[in-house]
Order: sequence, then C-alpha cells, then structure tokens
Amino acid sequence: MPAQQIYVASYSTGTSDYSEAVSFATGSALSPIVYTLANPPVQPAVSAASKAGGIALSWSANGNPSQTRWRIQRAKNNGDFSTIVDFDDALTDTAYTDRAITGGSTYYYRVAALNGDSVASSFALAVSTYIFILDSANPSEEPSLARGEAGVQYVSAGVDRGYFNPSAGEKVNIYFVPAADGVVKINIVPLDGSASYTDEKSVATGRPYFFEWRGSLADGRTAASGIYPAFIEGAGIRRIKKICVIR
Repeated sequence: MPAQQIYVASYSTGTSDYSEAVSFATGSALSPIVYTLANPPVQPAVSAASKAGGIALSWSANGNPSQTRWRIQRAKNNGDFSTIVDFDDALTDTAYTDRAITGGSTYYYRVAALNGDSVASSFALAVSTYIFILDSANPSEEPSLARGEAGVQYVSAGVDRGYFNPSAGEKVNIYFVPAADGVVKINIVPLDGSASYTDEKSVATGRPYFFEWRGSLADGRTAASGIYPAFIEGAGIRRIKKICVIR
C-alpha cells in the first residue's frame, strides 16, 4: 500500500488561525488544528510626568490570559524602533520601568503580545513621553503633575526646605505640564506691588517644562524675604503658586 500523502491548508479569520490537514488518497480532512491569536494590548500609557530615573510604562492585557508574554520596543523618532524586552525575557506583568534613558529626551514605546502558540499580535499604537532634565545639585525628583497642573521645587543645597535664599545662590523651579500647545507665561509679583519677574515659554501638549527663578526682579533688585505669588497662565494652565524667600 503506498504511503499516505498529506497536504496542509492554512487560513485566518482575523481572530483565529486554522491549519487543516487533508489526505490526497481519500480527499478527507483530518482533525483541524486551531489556535486563537493574541489580542493587541490596549494603548500603553506612561505616568503624567516621568522621572529621570526611569519611565513607568503600563498597558491593559485586553482579554489576554495572565501568562501572556510581552514584547516592548522603544524609539526616539517614532519610526526607528528597537526591542528592549523580547518574548524570551518572559515578561508577563502589564507594566515595565525603562531605566536606560537620558534626561531631556522624548521616547516612544509600543507593546505586542505573544499567544500560546508563539504567534505575536500586532503592536499597540506608540505612546510618547518626555524626560525632565533634573538639576544636578538636587537629588530629589520633580513633582509628578497632570496636564494643566503646576508645582514648585526649591533647589537649596540639595535639600527642598520649602524656601530658598537667592543671596546664597539658591533657586526655585516652577514645573508645569501644558494641557494644550501654545505659550505659557509666569509672573512673580512682590506683595508691595513693585517690579515683578516675568518669563514665557512656547510649549507642546503633555510635555513637562519648568521656569527657573533665582530671586531677581525686573528692576535689578534681589527679592527680599517674604511670600511671592507666582501666576502661571496659558496653554490650558491657570494656576497660582506661592514661593517663599528667606534671606
């Protein structure tokens, strides 16, 4: 009796792939092999203001089982991606912190899933994040802010004491995250109504920025001890922060 000859036909429905074995001798189909494709993860996300010590990335499994493995790719131009976590690394958590980063850079990430038959899903759309350039004299991290928010960080001999002394070369950083593209202006006003400090920046939505103030005023004086309201306005931001100067 001649050996039985088999051919295999494969096709996909979009959600499942099928491989069907058919006998040349009888024309009958053998038991089909069916496997379900992994779902692409739901759009990845990063923290509102990522830290220079690492970017916290997270995503939703989108119905994939808990043992699903993930591939993470990173790029700096949203087009030239390289793999930083591969399926062989057996990452099954839906979160990852990327610590191989440089301050002052924009990074793009995308994530794919692997099913039980080692077939990868398509990638979730890329998500981007911008990393702060932190002051080397201050080891503390910048405030974590949502869009439209602002925060204050004092740079005082490496310690955020809640005030700064401009006569000692100290300063304050006023951080903010725009809710829209545009221009953000800051106006720091002495309570006596004298010459204020002003500055402005052109900004892009969702990226963190900061103004640096070393205590100088528009008339050339250095701010005296006291509380100074800082008005931050523009690009979806309208906030007032209090700044404390002690000389």
